[in-house]
Formats: sequence, C-alpha cells, structure tokens
Amino acid sequence: MLRKYFILLFISFTMMNAGAQQKSKTVETDIDSLKKYELVLQPIGDSIRDGSNEFVRMDALTDFIPIFVKTLKFAGSFSYPFDSLRFMFRLKAPDNSFRMFNWILKFDDATYRYYAAIQLNQPGGLKLIPLYDNSSHIEFDVLEDTVLTNESWYGVQYYDIFQTKYKSQKYYILLGWDGNNAVSHKKVIEIMYFKEGKVFFGAPLFKEDKKIKYRKVLQYNANAIVTLKFHPEKNLIVFDHLVPPSPANEGKQWTYIPDGDYDYYKIKRGKFIFGNNVFGKYTIITNNPQ
Repeated sequence: MLRKYFILLFISFTMMNAGAQQKSKTVETDIDSLKKYELVLQPIGDSIRDGSNEFVRMDALTDFIPIFVKTLKFAGSFSYPFDSLRFMFRLKAPDNSFRMFNWILKFDDATYRYYAAIQLNQPGGLKLIPLYDNSSHIEFDVLEDTVLTNESWYGVQYYDIFQTKYKSQKYYILLGWDGNNAVSHKKVIEIMYFKEGKVFFGAPLFKEDKKIKYRKVLQYNANAIVTLKFHPEKNLIVFDHLVPPSPANEGKQWTYIPDGDYDYYKIKRGKFIFGNNVFGKYTIITNNPQ
C-alpha cells in the first residue's frame, strides 16, 4: 500500500514540475505572496517532521508538495530564505547557480524516505528538478560504483555543500546522512554535476587503496556517532575511522563503530586522495558532530 502511495506521489511531483516552467509576471520579488504562503506551509512542514504517526506525516507531505511548488513560482523565490520551514534543509551552491531543498519522511519502523528538489537560478520562471529516492532498489555492494540521475537518486539528508573542478567539469560535493534503519546509519560523500541540462550523481574521482570510487559511503552502528566534515582551510574531508567491535564482526559494517582515529580525503586538482591518521599530517578541529 505504501509503495503504491509513493508511486502516485512521484507522478504528482513530476506533473507539478512539468507545469513549473511558466514565465514570471514581474521581475521584482513578490515578497507579500511568499510570506503569506510560508505561513501556510510552516504548520504543514511541522507535521511532516513531528506528526504522531507515519500516516499523519504522509498526509502532511501530500498537502505540502503542491503548495510549496506553487510558492516557488512567485517572483524572487530563489532568494527567499523560508527560514520557518525548520524540517527542511536548504543548501545553496557556492556559485549561486542553484539551491537544494531536502527533507525526510520518517516511518514508524525507524526507516526513512528522502525528498529533494533543485531550484535553478535562471531567469524566465521557475526551473525545478525533483529528486526521487531510489535507495531501496540500489544494492549496497554497488553503491560506490554507480552513476545515478535525479530519477534514480540515492536519497539522503544533505547538510553541507562545496564545489571543485576536474578537467573543466564543475562538481558539487554534498555531505549527507542516511538513517537507513534501526540497526545502522550511513554517512555519504556525494558528487553532483550538470551535463547537457541534466543532473547526475557519482563520478570516478575517489582514489582509495588503488581503487576508484564514485562516492564514499560509511555504514555504522545506529548507536554510534560518526563525524563527516569538510575543512576548507585544508581542502580536506575528514571522517571517523570505523572498525568492527570484535573480530567476529569483521565485514559486518552495520556493527562498525569509531575507534578514535580519523581518515580523510585530500582534494588535489579535483581528485579525492584517501589517507589515514589525519592528525599525523594536519592540524584540524573535529569537535563538530556532523
């Protein structure tokens, strides 16, 4: 039943996006309309996050999406902050070319579904690219070796964004969290880029132990706290070194926990070069829990 519900929601979101390419009637920001609709969206968004059960949260999501898309059609919406929508992360590209809205729908069995949409900073009306969570159909064994699109996106909650360039291609690096299930969580380093008007996720830029990866995924025990953070002053992505709690758990990544050391990727000319023991080579601060 839930699968059928999300297929209908997928179609609804697609149809709304198809109709979102309309021309703006004015060039000035329609601040009054944006504020008015934000007041309508705020309690619905709070219900998506805090609804008493999954059906209340799903109903709120069904109400939220069409109103939110309509709101984004008002002139000046790209620069409008939507600060009262506390359930939603809003990440803006460092070059101001787009911003991403990203949020979570939590189910009662401690699993999640992720939603996101990319709003392009272009004249001539709203240009919106919805992302569709396909993570339940992507095997973990191939996740780090796969290029995905907006229709096959591996859904996560992104909390940081920065950019780099490799061979004249601009890449946006996203750091995210995946609640996965009651047993394990994941942290993800994702690469996003645009090509021929389409958005793609994953690129062969991660070099680790003579292997090339398209993204980095850290799976760990749900009770553990794992850090994944970008340090721009050193051009480093730093994260906890994960180990099994005992030799018997070797290879069972859902049991892994931090051991106090930190691994890292050093970004050099657009490539991500893996290293161990970041404190042995760099002076950084790691007190941020993300």
